[in-house]
Amino acid sequence: MRGDLHLLEIKSSARDFFSDVKWADYLDYCHRMSFVMSKVTYAKVQDQIPKGIGVLLVTENFSKSGALLTGKVHSVQASRRFDLDEDVASNLIIRMAFRSADHNRYSHVNKG
Repeated sequence: MRGDLHLLEIKSSARDFFSDVKWADYLDYCHRMSFVMSKVTYAKVQDQIPKGIGVLLVTENFSKSGALLTGKVHSVQASRRFDLDEDVASNLIIRMAFRSADHNRYSHVNKG
């Protein structure tokens, strides 16, 4: 409700975490940043996650046939709040609002 922009960077594996370093460039465009990953990935990379960057773990519950039944997310490392230029924040929020409006306005077009 404060208008904070929280960026979530999904990491599918330890290899993904170590090979992708562009996430640091995103810090100028958000108030908070968190990685989202599995417990297995977190166990392999937890010592490399910078302080101030949040971590959300996804736990999955599969049926005997392998179908995903439920997924839960919980925080294991809180993200700190970064200063974000007010003009940048306003611009991003306006762009997201227009993008969402365009999507909602034209989403019925391809359903025909």
